[in-house]
Amino acid sequence: MSDRLTAACFLAWAAAACAGWWALQPAQAANKHPDEANAVVVHVSPTGSDSAQGDEAHPFRTLERARQAVREANSAHSVTVRLATGIYRLTQPLIFSAADGGRNGHHVTWAAEPGAVPIVSGAIAVSGWKVSDRTRHIYVADVPVGLDSRQLWIDDQLAKRARVEVPRSAVEFSSHLSPHHTSEHSSEAKVVAAGLTDARTLVLGADSTLVLDGISLGKPGTAEAATQRWKDMRGHRGTLLTGHCVIDVETGKSASAVGSTEVYFGTPSDAEIAAYVATGEPIEVAGAFTLDGRGAPFVDRIEGDHSNVVGLSLPVVRRLLAELGVGIVELWD
Repeated sequence: MSDRLTAACFLAWAAAACAGWWALQPAQAANKHPDEANAVVVHVSPTGSDSAQGDEAHPFRTLERARQAVREANSAHSVTVRLATGIYRLTQPLIFSAADGGRNGHHVTWAAEPGAVPIVSGAIAVSGWKVSDRTRHIYVADVPVGLDSRQLWIDDQLAKRARVEVPRSAVEFSSHLSPHHTSEHSSEAKVVAAGLTDARTLVLGADSTLVLDGISLGKPGTAEAATQRWKDMRGHRGTLLTGHCVIDVETGKSASAVGSTEVYFGTPSDAEIAAYVATGEPIEVAGAFTLDGRGAPFVDRIEGDHSNVVGLSLPVVRRLLAELGVGIVELWD
C-alpha cells in the first residue's frame, strides 16, 4: 500500500469481525505528518448525510462515503478523516485497498474528532420486544432470518442469551460417571426434557465439556473464572468432548455417542487474555474458547474433528442418524 494509511487496517478488521463493537481513539499530536496542515479534512458523523459536502458543518454519514471522498482526493492531497461520536453501523466488511492509501507522497489518516468516541459496529439492532413472561422477565423479538448471534448487548452491557430450562428430574448425577458419560448424559437429558410428541420428529441434543488434567470444565460463567481458566489452559492440551443424542419421537428409539477432539492451546499473554475475556465470548462457551470466534488465534492446533469443537460433530451426527435408519442426505432438502 503506497505511503501510509493510518487506522484503516484496524477499521477493516473490526468491520470483518462483525461482533460487538470497537472504539476508535483520537490520534495523538506527536503522530502528525509534516503536511497535515495542508491536508483535506473529511468529516463524518452518524447524524450527517452522504449527500452533504463532508465538511465540519455538513459531515458525511457513512464510512463508505468517506472512503469514496478519500479516493477522490488522495492523489493530489493528504487526507484526514475525522469521525464524530456515535455508532457507525456496518452491514458488510469495510475493506481498504491500495486505492485508499496516500499517493504521490501524500498520506491518509483516519481518526476520531478531538474528544470524540466513535464506535464501528457490525451488530444488528433488534426492536419490537414483547413481554413473554413478566414474572420471569422474559422478552421475545423477531430477528432477521439466518441470524446466528454469539452475543447480546442491552444498553451497552453484555447480557445473557435465552436458555433452555431442564427439569431436575431429567438429569442424572453420579460421582462414578467419567467425563465421556457426563457429557453424553447431559445432552440426552436436554433432548428428553423437550417432551415432543409429534410423529416422525427427530430431536437432536448436544452438550460439550473440556477435560483438562482430568477435570471436566464447562462454561466459566464469570469474567474472573474465564481469566483463571485461560491462565491454566495456555501451553497445555485439553480434550473437548461433545455428547450427542438423537431421538426418533415416532418410534421412541434413540442413539447417542460422544465426539472427542484434542485441543492444543497457545500461550496468550496476560494482556491478551484480559482483552479476550473483555469481549464476553469465553464466559458463556464450554471450555472458555471458540475456534470460529476471537479465541481461534490462541489455539495452536487440534487433533480430530473440527466440527466437534465448533458445535456438533457432523460425522457423529451422521452415524447416529444411520442407527435410526435415517440417511443424512435425506435431510438436505
